[in-house]
Amino acid sequence: MLKPLSILFAGHASSATLVDGHIGSIWVRALPQEHLAHVIREAEHKHALVELCCYFKAPAAPARKSKIRNPKSIIDWVVTGAPRAPEIPPPAGYLPVPMGWSQNLDDASIDRLYEEVKTLNFTRAAKWAGAQIAAKKLVAPLHRAMVDLTAPVIEQLLAPLLKRLEASSASTPKSPPSPDTPASIS
Repeated sequence: MLKPLSILFAGHASSATLVDGHIGSIWVRALPQEHLAHVIREAEHKHALVELCCYFKAPAAPARKSKIRNPKSIIDWVVTGAPRAPEIPPPAGYLPVPMGWSQNLDDASIDRLYEEVKTLNFTRAAKWAGAQIAAKKLVAPLHRAMVDLTAPVIEQLLAPLLKRLEASSASTPKSPPSPDTPASIS
């Protein structure tokens, strides 16, 4: 049976252990198709890829006028830290982990999360990249044909302007060299 959040957010709940032993709940996300280029870009960078695809549950709104008891808590860091890809909106109710967060994970957590991210995103990203390459191969001859068709028209439009530029530069007197610049030997 599918979990409702898996359908809405395409991912699953997981956990991460920090090097100090603190265990936190996170969401490992299958990125939306429009952002799979990020997966390709970060594929060789384990920590960056994990940070790209992991999210924390957003904290509940504080009670009226209450002060944060522990301003150095992990959630404050997440709220104020810069995400790896700010242009990718997080799932509703979640916050992206900040850059550098994965450096605080123990080795087993980073390895496990990397495998989870790969399972959710690599095959999809590879298929997406293949489709992008095929699309570029399809339209490249059309782009070349358009350039070939429009180049003569553009040259014809620019020819009078180029002649005027050449004429004005030829009629403009050359300034004498400054005292700091040695004169060229002719």
